[in-house]
Amino acid sequence: MDRMSGNGILQPQSRWVFPAIDRIINDIKTRTGAQESPVVVFGHSAGGQMVHRYAIFGGRTDACLIMPANAGWYTMPDTKVSFPYGLGGVPVSREKLVSAFAKPVVVLLGEEDNKRNAKLRTTPKADRQGLNRLARGKNFFKTAKIKAAELGVPFNWKLVTVPKVGHQGAKMANAAVKVINSMFKDKKSGPLSFYNGSVPCFFNSVISFWNFQCTMA
Repeated sequence: MDRMSGNGILQPQSRWVFPAIDRIINDIKTRTGAQESPVVVFGHSAGGQMVHRYAIFGGRTDACLIMPANAGWYTMPDTKVSFPYGLGGVPVSREKLVSAFAKPVVVLLGEEDNKRNAKLRTTPKADRQGLNRLARGKNFFKTAKIKAAELGVPFNWKLVTVPKVGHQGAKMANAAVKVINSMFKDKKSGPLSFYNGSVPCFFNSVISFWNFQCTMA
């Protein structure tokens, strides 16, 4: 969108920010000479907003794992809800949704991120997703799972809640590392079942987004 208000104009896909993430990934691989090293993309809070939309809108991804954490609110995979709170009015085909649900995604939520404060968006449209970040994240995951079932396609997303952690970026990042290590603890093994028999993905590096500022209402 070209402005922060709800009356923003949708921009051409060539100007969307999401392809920039893959350009960053490939640039890092080129600079480090690690062309075969898969990458995890992690984002907390506003970064989680960026990263979950990357999973939906990014098309083919060069990330081995996508981890949105504690996003304040979401673009729900629901065409009956207008963008940016849903997919209504944006060019997202069935094929793009199928691709999004096939991606390796872990929605990471703090168990105690259930407070309403000045930093949480509390508009009526946001509150329809839930009254706090934990509820909204669970609703996002549930909505995506239901949509994948409606389409009859594989759903490779996981939901992980972190006990005794609220809206705390450093603690969520530490929890993310533990999740990653548990998923990739045997770097010499074959493909993990989480990837549905796709190519092996072994954890080498993480690109993280924190207080990413984007022009979305």
